[in-house]
Amino acid sequence: GSDSARSIRRLVIDEAKEDLSSKPDGVTIQLTPAIKRTELVQPVIKRTLPGVAEIVTPRGKGTGFVIDSRGLLLTNRHVVGRFPEVDVKFNDGRTLRAKVVGKTADLDIALLEIQNNQSKTKYSALPLCIKKTATVGEDIIVIGNPLGLQSTTTRGIISGVRNEDGSTMLQIDAPVNPGNSGGPIVNYNGEVLGIVTAKMVALGVEGIGFGISLPSALESLGIKVVTTHIQDPTKTATLAQTECGNSAI
Repeated sequence: GSDSARSIRRLVIDEAKEDLSSKPDGVTIQLTPAIKRTELVQPVIKRTLPGVAEIVTPRGKGTGFVIDSRGLLLTNRHVVGRFPEVDVKFNDGRTLRAKVVGKTADLDIALLEIQNNQSKTKYSALPLCIKKTATVGEDIIVIGNPLGLQSTTTRGIISGVRNEDGSTMLQIDAPVNPGNSGGPIVNYNGEVLGIVTAKMVALGVEGIGFGISLPSALESLGIKVVTTHIQDPTKTATLAQTECGNSAI
């Protein structure tokens, strides 16, 4: 009825105001090198796992991943909800506290920053695909924590690329379940193409997964990327570049 409509409208307005007040200001991230293209899953998992974490709140669990070695992570907004801080549990057993420093309701993205990093620890950031959009048929790997099963890996392809209101959504056929939300969708260079965000479930529907493309996610938060390329060990030439714009080592 009209009361329900007014309540929904108030909720949308409140969330928009909340997102505006928590938008990060002038955040920049440094690109991380990718691995050389492989047709095997194991090297990609080995490269990716250290930078993937379980996000834990009083209301539930999800997945996030490191995008900058200073301790910045991306996840879904619905994973963190309205909690200002969350726990970040890495695969090596460390559990750290992170502050929610930015979020956008329109694309369901949240930016986290690990707190009290007094030792200036460097975290295992994942390579990001910022110079190309994922293509239909591209091989992918998804790593997350479905149903609390940490470090679960599935694989598949990009089933479709959907443009919605100026943003790009990735349809995937890799199995995803509750707890995968916020996890990375990576290619066989180990580069993040997108962020798992939803699964369509209905009678007669096998389960269609969706992710937000990485460039759309960064743009929604106003994050800028530093594109300095890495030199080879002899410092005589720049390392080969991937299609996504990263150095490949």
